[in-house]
Amino acid sequence: MAKKKRTRQSNREYHERIRRQKYQERQSAEDMHFRILPEFGNSREKPSAGPQKKTAGHQSVQNTKKQKKRVPAAGQAQRKKKEPAAAVRRTHTYEETPRRERRTSPQDMPRRKEETHTSSQNVSGKRKNRVYFDYTLVFIVLFLVLFGLLMLYTASIYTDNFFRRQCIFGALGVVAMVVFSKIDYHLYVKKPVLILIIAGSIISVLLVKTPLGVNLNGATRWIKIGPAQFQPAEIFKIGVILVNAFLINKLSRIIDRIQVIAVFALMAILEMLLILKVTDNLSSGLIIGLITVLMVFVAYPGYKWFIVGGIGMAGVATAYIQYVLHYADPNDNFRYVRIFAWLAPEKLADQSKVYQTSQALYSIGSGGLWGKGLGAGIQKMILPEAMNDMIFAIICEELGMIGACLVLVMFAILLYRLMFIAKNSKDLLGGMIVTGIFAHLMLQVILNVGVVTNLLPSTGVILPFISYGGTALILLMAEVGIALNVSRQIDFETPKLVRRKKQK
Repeated sequence: MAKKKRTRQSNREYHERIRRQKYQERQSAEDMHFRILPEFGNSREKPSAGPQKKTAGHQSVQNTKKQKKRVPAAGQAQRKKKEPAAAVRRTHTYEETPRRERRTSPQDMPRRKEETHTSSQNVSGKRKNRVYFDYTLVFIVLFLVLFGLLMLYTASIYTDNFFRRQCIFGALGVVAMVVFSKIDYHLYVKKPVLILIIAGSIISVLLVKTPLGVNLNGATRWIKIGPAQFQPAEIFKIGVILVNAFLINKLSRIIDRIQVIAVFALMAILEMLLILKVTDNLSSGLIIGLITVLMVFVAYPGYKWFIVGGIGMAGVATAYIQYVLHYADPNDNFRYVRIFAWLAPEKLADQSKVYQTSQALYSIGSGGLWGKGLGAGIQKMILPEAMNDMIFAIICEELGMIGACLVLVMFAILLYRLMFIAKNSKDLLGGMIVTGIFAHLMLQVILNVGVVTNLLPSTGVILPFISYGGTALILLMAEVGIALNVSRQIDFETPKLVRRKKQK
């Protein structure tokens, strides 16, 4: 087969095609470099590679016009038929095309779609990998646990060494915190899990009346299963928090109705009565009832009914205290004794009944501003329950008011972090769970410090993370783990207004 002869026209088209391919390669490199830059407006910028120079297409058109004069008349008719299409094809080069049009040209569309898809996948992958974690909350909890171990060692060094057992409980608490921080909190409101939580909480409290119940210090509030001994009221508190959060999340659209508020008030009363009648533990019953009240208070949009209820509860408490002081016999009930020791200790014939309160006040007063020094306190040898309910008095004696205020500041930071997580939670369920944990810790700190300083009647409430108690420490750290799981799902990438719309 004979080789086709190359004419001048085909030669020009060949070189034009080569120049076009080189320009496309150069332009693709520029697009790869500038593809992340935004395109402002509709301005059409010309490329920097000599836009003012005459292009190859123009030269080819001029050469074609010059050659028209040399072509004979016979062939000129044929050239006129072919030249317009070729001229248009050659003059529409990529060098004259604006930058914005070049990026959206049909030849570059498949490549640009792939690049956009890949970049969006990378951005979404980065967002998914970015997980918020509240390291401040973890640091505060670990500091309080270690500080509690130190104070427990100094408080029990002359009596019984509770330090080793509390170290074991602390290690188990850290494991519980890590495990619960990995479990999605939405799992707790699944129907089978929720039924298991409700049944387990109620059954654990009722087991106190079985042979598993243990009587300590004249009260049957513990159960013992093998080597493990714990208070079922602590388990009941976690169950109440999760159940209340589930109900508030379900009834969020009608939470402002008085019928719903009445149902929650009835639930709080029944929970208090269950703990009080079965375990005879008024302090735990009050904490559980107030947890329900505070969770509904945060979810409720108004204040009217809570102000009315607060005034009513204050009136009932005042009437009860006046009845005890004027008409009741202190020997009839140990709760009467506590009220007398709080307001009128001189009316008690047996002053040993106010011994714990008076010794706690002596400890606080002897510590002064700076304290006697770590391990130098002497009240721990005579103060009852120095490692449990009254450990705050030992802190005041050995570290002074400065040390006690620093501990309270650490608790304030802990509560602030919980409030921050509840406010920025992914949904209402997570916010209500963390609100319940916040209420639980706040109430226990207020009650313990109030009892030690004689601002409140004596109750058996421990100081969280510091007092001795295996069950309380492990379950409190498990609650912190749940709060950490809520914080891990906070979305700070999405604007706050959009997050609020999603929650609604």
